[in-house]
Amino acid sequence: MIKTKHILLIFAPAVLLIVIIFWIRLAQYNLIFKKPNITQEQIKPELELIPIFPDDPVIGEVTAGKTVVVFEDFACQGCKNQMVLLDALRTRYPGRIKIIWKGLSVKTFPVSSEPAQRYAYCANQQNKFEEFKNLAFDNTDNLSPETLSAIVTDIELDTVMLEECLATSGPDDYVERNKQLAILLNIQSVPAVFINNEQVTPPAYVEGWETILQL
Repeated sequence: MIKTKHILLIFAPAVLLIVIIFWIRLAQYNLIFKKPNITQEQIKPELELIPIFPDDPVIGEVTAGKTVVVFEDFACQGCKNQMVLLDALRTRYPGRIKIIWKGLSVKTFPVSSEPAQRYAYCANQQNKFEEFKNLAFDNTDNLSPETLSAIVTDIELDTVMLEECLATSGPDDYVERNKQLAILLNIQSVPAVFINNEQVTPPAYVEGWETILQL
């Protein structure tokens, strides 16, 4: 008969591994950024309006009356689910809704999703953000360099322009700017959704979006 001590020696490493994996997964969708040394009172006047920048991807008609600002990560299943709902909503109400995408990478294990945000930035420079977004979410569990290269081929990005874009400071500045904005807005997880400069809880159904947006 195997002694209790031997049993513990056999199973202890497995239990430890499970605990480690659990905490890694828990941390993936919580922002762990160093807070700037300023108070919420100091920054509040700056954020009465969420800034929209010229290089923020816009999904839908730019003239649409309803605006939804989303902070999302391509490696986030909840973000993917919300985008499915928002795409369905745009189909149901064509020309009435636009989505301002602010890429916010929070997943670091087993592959960081930041490169996907950089590629998305450069895809937007070629007016192909939505095509990139769709395929990136299709591969939400595998945003490896090989996957990103395959997406580039599938959506027929100009690879010369892509490499030139990636070599500039633009993609890194874009990623860092969204991180800092997320800190100022006290975003704790993604997806984070804002309507009329107020954060809202993303609904689970299209009908919930209809109610929130008063469609």
